[in-house]
Amino acid sequence: MYDERYENGINGNSLIFENENKTEKAYITRMITENHIPGYLDCSVVYTDGSERYVYDITSRSNLESMYEYDEIGYDALCDILNSLALALESAEEYLLPAEHLMLDPHYIYSIPGSGRMMYCYYPGAYSALSESMNEIAEFILQKADHTDDAATMLAYDFYKQVTDGDYTIRRLLDRAETMIENDTEEDECLKHVVIEDDELYPPDEDMAPVIPAAGRIIMAVCIALLVMISGFVLFAELKPYGMAAGLMVYKEMKILICSSSAMSVLLPILIALKWLGESKQYKEKLNEYDNDRSAELFYLG
Repeated sequence: MYDERYENGINGNSLIFENENKTEKAYITRMITENHIPGYLDCSVVYTDGSERYVYDITSRSNLESMYEYDEIGYDALCDILNSLALALESAEEYLLPAEHLMLDPHYIYSIPGSGRMMYCYYPGAYSALSESMNEIAEFILQKADHTDDAATMLAYDFYKQVTDGDYTIRRLLDRAETMIENDTEEDECLKHVVIEDDELYPPDEDMAPVIPAAGRIIMAVCIALLVMISGFVLFAELKPYGMAAGLMVYKEMKILICSSSAMSVLLPILIALKWLGESKQYKEKLNEYDNDRSAELFYLG
């Protein structure tokens, strides 16, 4: 068993584990005190009256437990934690250190300010089966992951499942997650090239197909009736040269009135018909554009 305490001094802050009896792992003690092992807190050992104190420098650092007491772990922060954990496990293998003494309790995992990296506490006096300590950190991550962040949620669940299956190949897990993110990003970039406006998502409304309005139809009908009347009047004047119609045709004003009325009766229906033809052409063009855009959307999304 060991006692745990903290010291705050003018030279910094320390986490201290104290044993009444010296550990019998001299090789491990020399390794962690004489080397700056990547991913591990710097450690020194002080021997007093048959007991030993392992002192870890935690100056200006916060442990993982306090960092996320009220906050959630996003995708980027989770990648930092898992990368640091992978480094800690790799360092244990490289320096021939049993991973069972690596403390994976979030209370003993400290962050390096401003870097996103985590530093792990390796203490020879502590012992926990790797499966138990990995399950502990996996459960913490699963609980604290930001579940509004799909990428973070998926990575947390994948890590938990991998750990419960006894697979600790964290680098491969991170590579798979990064590949999925890159694939999603590439797909989003492809979709950006398919610009589909809101009015192109739906075909033009058939009820909006151009028609000659009621007022236009009335004007056309009046113009046709007027043109028929004028034609009848002129024909009657020609057939009966001594009639009243022929007598009126003698006046210049009547001829001007007949010509202007005839021109108006012909011109107005033509203008109304041309306007309707132009709107019909635009409507058909919108239908064609919708068909083309819909085909492009199905091609990129399908």
